[in-house]
Amino acid sequence: ASSTVSSTLHVGDVSRLTGFVSQASSTVSTGVFNVGSASLGVGSSTPTQELGVAGDVYVDLTLGVATSTASQELGVVGSALFQEKSGTTTIGINSTGTGVGGCIQLRNTNGNLVRIYAGATTTKGYLVVESGDCTKGL
Repeated sequence: ASSTVSSTLHVGDVSRLTGFVSQASSTVSTGVFNVGSASLGVGSSTPTQELGVAGDVYVDLTLGVATSTASQELGVVGSALFQEKSGTTTIGINSTGTGVGGCIQLRNTNGNLVRIYAGATTTKGYLVVESGDCTKGL
């Protein structure tokens, strides 16, 4: 048995790879890709976690972190930490549509929704904090 994949590997249903696979130039999975108890490295031959990715990641639909039922394009169950090794840690919330902008929605301790957004400087001031839902008009 060879440990080298010399052409494209297409997976159309539930699949399980056991053992060692190397030098795959392209892998396309349209079903479940099960690595088992090993680690999967993307752009890395020595991943230190179950999934190690070195480089960029593109997700076309939704990405769930600690959830398999993400309700938005990015769904995170639990806390998130953004940390920069040097310089300023930046989170950008940007909308390119006309008359719309970025909004942060929080639930306060009473269970009510609060939204924070940058208002037009001529009407509301710069940073607006008010009761409400980000999916409603700002």
